[in-house]
Amino acid sequence: MATEHMYHDSDGNDDGNKTNNRTQPTDVNDINETVQLLQQDHATMSQEERERVLSERYGNDSPIEETPELIRTSLSLMEEAIDAIEEKEAYETAMFIIPDHVTDEEFILAFLRADKFNVNAAAQRMVMYWERKVELFGKDRAFQPYLSIFDFKEEDYLTLQTGSQRVLPCHDDAGRALCFRYVAYMGSNVDSVVRVAWYTYHKALWFNERSDEIQRKGFVYLLGSGIPISDTPFNSVTTFLAYMRTMDNDMNKVLPIQTAALHVIAPTRLAFANVLVYLPRFMRLKINLYREELVDETLAALSSCGIPPECVPVELGGALMFNYKEAMFHEIVEDLNRTGIMVADEKGEYLEAIPEAIKILSLYFSET
Repeated sequence: MATEHMYHDSDGNDDGNKTNNRTQPTDVNDINETVQLLQQDHATMSQEERERVLSERYGNDSPIEETPELIRTSLSLMEEAIDAIEEKEAYETAMFIIPDHVTDEEFILAFLRADKFNVNAAAQRMVMYWERKVELFGKDRAFQPYLSIFDFKEEDYLTLQTGSQRVLPCHDDAGRALCFRYVAYMGSNVDSVVRVAWYTYHKALWFNERSDEIQRKGFVYLLGSGIPISDTPFNSVTTFLAYMRTMDNDMNKVLPIQTAALHVIAPTRLAFANVLVYLPRFMRLKINLYREELVDETLAALSSCGIPPECVPVELGGALMFNYKEAMFHEIVEDLNRTGIMVADEKGEYLEAIPEAIKILSLYFSET
């Protein structure tokens, strides 16, 4: 097992939202210093919290039993909790434009599951979801039932093509979705990267054959760097920090997502890893950190967490060779068809699409 394969948790007094007292990245580039900082969190764990973190890491925690009574009661209380929230302009707009979607039980259930049926937290998350969706996609696109390829801005198509953010075609032994993030493939436009992340999450949460299970069990992240931050399109630790903080907020307070664990594979000397210490404490405690150079040890550690080598992308030393562009081509065709526009069959034939859709699909035809 890699020496940086660590688990962390907070003391019982942490409210789960406190951030590290460091406010800006330093010039520290040695991953060992990051390990030491994370170990400070590790040292505060109580036995109860240690057991919870281990359970999440190895997938031994069980989803809440969703009895008909729990669902019925929670849905009723959810309506009351949302009514009690005073500032909810975007939510109210959504209720006016697409009321059937906003009040759909399957849609609401995703938010309840994300907060383990804490109704007040789920209500706040749903209100923030609509506010944030407007910020990212604009009022003209935010009030659609679900995100589609047509909600992208022009730069988002290229961001999608990079494959820097993927929900992998396999899951861990506990049935949790595996989400791959690769910094070396990301573009420099943080908002674009985040919009594409939202799109991939929407497809996993509502249009995957395992969507219900993903909502109930959550996501496990495989986060890799590939090359030093200075050589990536992010260009700086500060820019990457902005991305990490934005995604941390969206994953934990906005989107209906449960984050079980983060497995971070980084070179020995890389400021990328040090960005992690600026995340909120409760997220830092989910981090398992590995040296990129120790491939065999990393794969063994991941395997012990229920992630076999065949589910680890080749970029991280695993055996999963995922033809991302081909997979995305089929997903985009499916997405476009779902909007009511018959674009093409799986072979790219029978094109009947608006020019923008043809432009999008043409990016994939040459390599599929």
